[in-house]
Formats: sequence, C-alpha cells, structure tokens
Amino acid sequence: MKNTIPFLLIISLTSFLLLNSCKKDHKSEPGSPPFVETIDGKTWAPYYYKADYFPDWHEIYLQALDNSYILDLAINIDSDNVAKQYLLESNGDNEAHLNKKGDSTYYYSSQDVADAGGTFELTKFDAAKKTISGKFHFIAYTSDKSKKKEVSSVELTDIPCTVPYQPYMKFNGSVASCTVTGVKTTEWHPKEITSKVTCQIDNLKRSLEISVGSILFDRYIDFRIPLEKGTGSYQVYPQLSPYNDCGNRVVTSYYSLEKYNYYPTTGTINITYLDTAQKKLKAEFNVTYHDPVKNNTIQFTNGQINLTTWPFSFY
Repeated sequence: MKNTIPFLLIISLTSFLLLNSCKKDHKSEPGSPPFVETIDGKTWAPYYYKADYFPDWHEIYLQALDNSYILDLAINIDSDNVAKQYLLESNGDNEAHLNKKGDSTYYYSSQDVADAGGTFELTKFDAAKKTISGKFHFIAYTSDKSKKKEVSSVELTDIPCTVPYQPYMKFNGSVASCTVTGVKTTEWHPKEITSKVTCQIDNLKRSLEISVGSILFDRYIDFRIPLEKGTGSYQVYPQLSPYNDCGNRVVTSYYSLEKYNYYPTTGTINITYLDTAQKKLKAEFNVTYHDPVKNNTIQFTNGQINLTTWPFSFY
C-alpha cells in the first residue's frame, strides 16, 4: 500500500511490475491519538497510523508505522453485517503483513503454515463520523517460513477512516472464487483481478494473461490463455520453459505465494464464455500447484473467474 501505484492505472505495464506494485495507494493524514500494540509480547506504539475505506470494493485498509516496523492490514468487509470478526488465514480473503525496516523482512499472515493468521474484530464502523473501532491478533511468517512474529493490539477506538478521492479506482466487477487446500482449507473470494493481452504472434494469435490477486497483492494466481482457443476445457501447464514460450499455444499458470512460485502438476481450466470484442471471459478451474523449492502442494478447486473487461488498447 505505501508508496505504490493503483493497479488499475498500470495494467499496461509488464506482469512483473504489475504484480509487485499494484497495491492501492493510501495517503491519508495520521490520526490522533495513536494506538498501542505488541510485537512478540513487547509494546509497540507507532507514531503514525491511518485507515482508509473503499466503498466500491467493500475494503478497509489499516496502516501503522514507527522507525522499526510498518504494519499493513486489509479486510473485505461484509456489507450486510459490517461489525464482526474477520479471519486472517492462510490463502484467504483478508491479510496482514509486517515489514521490518532496514533489512526489508516481511512477515505474512497468509502464509501456508498451520498457525499463521488470526482475526480482526471490527467492533464499530461509523460511516457518518468516518471512524472505525476494533482489535486484532495474528501470527505471521517470513516468505521462507523460517521466522515468525506475533502481533496483537489493544482496543482501537474511533480511528479516523478516510474515503480517498480516487475516481479511477472504480470497481469494474471482475470477481473470482475458489476453495484453497494447503495446511488448511480456505474459501478465497478475490476482487483484485487484472489482465493484459500478451504473447502476440500475429493478428490471430494472442494470449490473455489474467492475474487473480489477494487484497494486499502479496500472492496471486497467474493464467496465460491463448485467445484463439475459444471456449472449451484445457489442460493447465506450468509457466516454465518450454510451455511459456509464446509459440507454444497452451494454457500456462503459476501461483505466487509470498515470493515463492508454485507450478501446476495437474489441472484444467474450462472457458465457458469468451467474447474478444466485448473483452469478457468466464472460466472454471481446478488446479494443483507444487513448490519445487519447499516441496509443498496447494490445491485450488471449484475455481470461478468472471472477467468483465481487459485493456482495449491491447486487442
């Protein structure tokens, strides 16, 4: 979130820049008074904090920092029952990460580890006064799972929550869902979905790259689909050589989880609707991904993608 560019403005950039820079930009002024937390049982009182609400996305972002750490926490709020406890879980809808300054170490609540995650209890959201209240607790791991941090807060009371003026950040309606089975089984309903046309061979052979990302965009599923294939069910290959060569017209994919890539071992994607003129796509997917470095496996089942548009300038 901090010092990043909104992803809807950079969908024409390369996939790498897209996937590493597209967290929403939140630059509200710090509130008062500060809140107190603990990191591994030690008191942490950040001198700067802010909260932002994106009504189109039904998302709340909280950030706090001092000279040692930056905390980012984001939740997808329930529009029918806002004040409730939200899960921070492995491969799930809501996330938190802690960035240790100096050595740029990140700790992620969404890591695929049995005790990773926690809760954010939103006790009050006052839209008229633009304040939120609540508390949270979570355990987060580094990308290699070798280190962890436990973060807790005392009650956060009436934290100012701004609605940033960002007319270009309108939600375009693209959504996805799937069941994720790793160390736990989680339901994931991402809305941070971006796309671009790539791998152009000629006017008839182009591929559509779709990135289905988490709320903090620390993890994502990437699909590359040759558009000339049309509707139908297709095997999913790892986005590695030789399959990732543009001349090899197969569907490729990978799952990026906190800087580690998982590649398909088995799986299919079924394109049920494709309209290249209107830039719309619907698909179903069931894919098992494997991390060759850590020897871990994560399975995605009952996957659904509803893509409402992709960049007109590319096709």
